[in-house]
Amino acid sequence: MKTSDLNSANLHLKQQSQLINAWPQKAMYSKQQTNVSALRSVFTVLFEKHALWFEESRFAMMTLMITLQSCIGSIACMYIFQSGAPDIQFVLCAAISMGTNAMFISQAPAKICLASFYLSLIVNMILILMNC
Repeated sequence: MKTSDLNSANLHLKQQSQLINAWPQKAMYSKQQTNVSALRSVFTVLFEKHALWFEESRFAMMTLMITLQSCIGSIACMYIFQSGAPDIQFVLCAAISMGTNAMFISQAPAKICLASFYLSLIVNMILILMNC
């Protein structure tokens, strides 16, 4: 990554952190901005910060995230088989877990890797809770 890219990313991150710090006051006093849009902007800013953090230590984070989501996916598969759930649940669990691993291994852009990682965790946790 070039130095100019890092400088512009740091500037963008500073501007977004100022938005996070000013968010409660804006949401409290602004009648035009709803709570949903304010919350959405906070999640967007947090996702951007996490993407920048992921990009700084990409290979370490990829290793940890692959390990974590593979373990969670394996636990979900175990519960699916133990409960005798329909095969579509197993196919969904395996496809999302393998797709996320493929995103990491193929070094997809940071935002796509993170989005697939979050999706994998959410779907596999729902499957675990459904089949406990």
